[in-house]
Amino acid sequence: MTIQRSTRSIAAVIVSLFLGQALAHAQTHSNAQAIEQNQELEAFIDGMVTANREQHNMAGVAISVVQGDKLLVLKGYGYADIEKRERVDPAHHMFRVGSITKTFTFTLLMQLVEEGRVALDADVNDYLTKFKIPPAFGKPILIRDLLTHRPGFEESYRDLFVNAPEKFMPLEQWLMNNMPARVFPPGEKTSYSNYGAALAGYIVQEISGTLYEDYLEEKILVPLGMKLTTAKQILPPESEQSMSQEQVENVATVYGANPGYLSPEDFELIVGAPAGSISSTALDIARYMSAHLGNGAFEEARIIQPETAALMQSRPYPGRPAADYAHGFRTVNMEGYDTFEHGGATATSYSSMVMVPDLGIGVFVTTNGADYGLAPQVMARQLARKLIGDRSKGEPDYIDFSAKDAAPFIGRYMTTRRIYEGRLKILSAFSGADTVSLSPNNGLLIGGAAPNEYFPIGDQAFRSPKTGEVVAFVLGEDGNAIRYTVGYGHTTMDRMPADTNPQALYLAIALAAVLSLTQFAAAWRRRSEPKPAEIWTVRLYRLQLFSATSMTLLLLTMVFFVAELSAYGNSVIFAWPITSVSLLIAFVILQLFFTIALLTGLWPSLSKSRFPVWGKIHYGVLTAVFANLMLQFHNWNMIGFNYW
Repeated sequence: MTIQRSTRSIAAVIVSLFLGQALAHAQTHSNAQAIEQNQELEAFIDGMVTANREQHNMAGVAISVVQGDKLLVLKGYGYADIEKRERVDPAHHMFRVGSITKTFTFTLLMQLVEEGRVALDADVNDYLTKFKIPPAFGKPILIRDLLTHRPGFEESYRDLFVNAPEKFMPLEQWLMNNMPARVFPPGEKTSYSNYGAALAGYIVQEISGTLYEDYLEEKILVPLGMKLTTAKQILPPESEQSMSQEQVENVATVYGANPGYLSPEDFELIVGAPAGSISSTALDIARYMSAHLGNGAFEEARIIQPETAALMQSRPYPGRPAADYAHGFRTVNMEGYDTFEHGGATATSYSSMVMVPDLGIGVFVTTNGADYGLAPQVMARQLARKLIGDRSKGEPDYIDFSAKDAAPFIGRYMTTRRIYEGRLKILSAFSGADTVSLSPNNGLLIGGAAPNEYFPIGDQAFRSPKTGEVVAFVLGEDGNAIRYTVGYGHTTMDRMPADTNPQALYLAIALAAVLSLTQFAAAWRRRSEPKPAEIWTVRLYRLQLFSATSMTLLLLTMVFFVAELSAYGNSVIFAWPITSVSLLIAFVILQLFFTIALLTGLWPSLSKSRFPVWGKIHYGVLTAVFANLMLQFHNWNMIGFNYW
């Protein structure tokens, strides 16, 4: 018995040693493989960032990549401060993450839903005590509509960003003073809403009884160990919404893009804080991504329960094959997998966060200055695809399509994410419109100046092989498309309404310019002729000349307006109303008076003047063209003295 036990013990030791060596060898091989893969990934990222920094004039870049709760990559490139030659440290330098803030706001809101303090299908007015959202369309705005950017508000920019501490105001005051119009029924169309997200944060503040910035810190930032993340901003120290001094010192300098160079800019103050005020490091965002990839938990902390995490990743309005919003996060299909993501942009800083929950992948890319705001989004998606690698489920099958099939979709469309009722509606005349046409390869060309080609993958759904984005059309009762959702999923494109067609405005401007020139030519020709004896003829000649002069000044001011808008770029929100818009409105009013005078003179031009036939025709055409332009300005809210 003793000999047998001894023999077994020796055998066990030998087996144990053998297995130990085998396991150690396997572990060493596994570690070596992981190191090799990590080095390959870092090399890929290095090349990608280098190319993008050169192409898009990027100041600094910070990147983090996670796989579940493991940090795979944390890297910084370029400068947090160009003048000081201070290199980006992704663990310490805080970048403005813009609208990624909204995902934190919506996570806080879902915590309250989880606790039973807020109901997804409740009217938002149930939680507002100081003000109410006015009724419209016979339907209330639901909490769910805020999470999915479907409250039905028009776009609103007024005082969202301010460039001086004295202009900063409490969130409640901003919401009350800048309530946007309700322009379509809630729940019907996705149309990205900063106001809606800020309202969600205000509801969190109201229900919790705690300042939004402090509640965020208590419920998400401290539990996840996000020490260098805050929704507070660089304000006077006495402000309860002011960053700590340590955080101020870690904020990367932000840079505005100019042709060929970057210029340092002031820290942008975001009054609607829950919609975009967070500053964070790439390391802290890695912890945040790991928490959402971990069904609400990271390390020892849990910010939401698994059931809530699953709910957040589901679409409240399912069935649309294009990108859309889950509960607070954008979701789209990438290489056969659903993503869970969000982008962020201020006037100077741009970020993108992309997660693939099924694979546990999370990618974050941020920059403190670039001349192409979508660069982080392009890099984040490129990096996510790299991580998916050979696990891709491939592209969907394309179906046959012909010119006849394309007919219901062809036309001009305009974004729902625009201003409908304010003076800034005119900005949509210079952007936000897309054309859908038949492509040479029997697909659809969709976009503005640089459209992409899309091919059908199902009923009313089209995919771009180049970008992977899917657009989905909605058909009306007559079988023609009435709208489609853009590939990014943040807005809906409505078939262009007749009264706000930018092309109609452009045509009216062109015709007014031509008719003004003909009037100058006619006046030049008449300079050597005897003065007409008929007083009405003299009056109407002068009226036409004065009207053409006024119109010319108006059109020149429009050129000045467009040039000034281009010069300001994103910073126009700080400078509005700009000089040119004040002049433009004044000249529009002046031209309105001249146009009314021209209309009044129509009958005398036919009955009392000594105009030749061509002169009467010219007068009538001139009056019609000028009146048409005034109608266009009316449609674009440009008549009146209210700059907003």
